[in-house]
This record gives sequence, structure tokens and C-alpha cells, in this order.
Amino acid sequence: MRMTFLYAGIRFLALCCVAATVELVWIGVVASDFYKTNYGPLMRPATQMGALHWFAAVAVWVLVVSGQLVFLLPYLKRCSWITSCMYGLFWGLITYGIYACTNFAVMAHSNISLLTVDIVWGCMFNLGLALLIKYLY
Repeated sequence: MRMTFLYAGIRFLALCCVAATVELVWIGVVASDFYKTNYGPLMRPATQMGALHWFAAVAVWVLVVSGQLVFLLPYLKRCSWITSCMYGLFWGLITYGIYACTNFAVMAHSNISLLTVDIVWGCMFNLGLALLIKYLY
């Protein structure tokens, strides 16, 4: 029993680390110029990231992974790889869609390209995460 709990914890932490790494590469390298152009002065420079800011960032990755494990894992275990892709895409549409559409509705800086990129990224990110979860579990 102890090893099973330990193994589950290790898998969870590994998934969170993978999610964080992929997101940091996306935001900090791949789409860095795009976000700097669209968010401009609203972005916090990396040198100004305090402990509370990092806590919030880590909380996002923990919540994304937890959401997939709680709401998708039961389906991912028994469906095909193609269907798992669809579940991951849909989960990304829901989670990142809520964020992007809220920004688009209330933030003056938001635009249709930012809305589209955030939603497409969320769908692809969650598709990959769903496939990794299916493989690991």
C-alpha cells in the first residue's frame, strides 16, 4: 500500500514537472515575443517573480494536472488513443477557453489573436498531457 501511494505521488509530481517545463518553454521561448507584443507592460519581468508569483504559477500546473486526473483519467483508461486526444482537446478548450474568453471580455489589451493563440495552445497542451496520463496510468 505504501509503495502504491508513493508511486502515485511520484507520477503526479512528474506530470506537474512536465506540465511546468512545457508551459515555461512555450511562454518563455517559443511564444515569448508574441506574448511580449500582446501583453506589453502588463507582463511581469522574470527578475520580478517573487515567491508568491511562483506559488501561483505552480498552483496552475498542479490544478491542470489534478483536473485531468480527476475528470479525465476514468475515461482515458478505457478509451482509444484517438478518443483520448479528443478528451484532452476538449479539456483544454474548457480550461484555457475560460481564461482566454474572460481576458478578451474584460481586459482592454486583449485581442482576437491572443484569444485564438491561448485557446489553441491550451488545447494542444492538454491533448499532450492527456496522452501522457493515458500512457502512465
